[in-house]
Amino acid sequence: MRRLIWSTDAIGDLRAIRSYIAESNPAAASRVAAALMGAANGLTAFPDHGRPVRPGVRELTTVRPYVIRYAVLAEEIRVTSIRHSARRPAP
Repeated sequence: MRRLIWSTDAIGDLRAIRSYIAESNPAAASRVAAALMGAANGLTAFPDHGRPVRPGVRELTTVRPYVIRYAVLAEEIRVTSIRHSARRPAP
């Protein structure tokens, strides 16, 4: 099983999402953050679960409306970003 690695950008994205939601509903912010982390953790067992974006890069939309972008590497799954689906993806 591959190990899960979070990029600095992805950690920042998760914190920003949680902070934004917490402004109006702290409990919901905790639930969304936990769901996003759980979905990412599940990628270690099912790395091909998300849709392919380009070779070695996939996107998972399990926790709507957020998109988890990740790279599938030989020994790890690297979460590179989390974004709201209404936002344009990074190249």
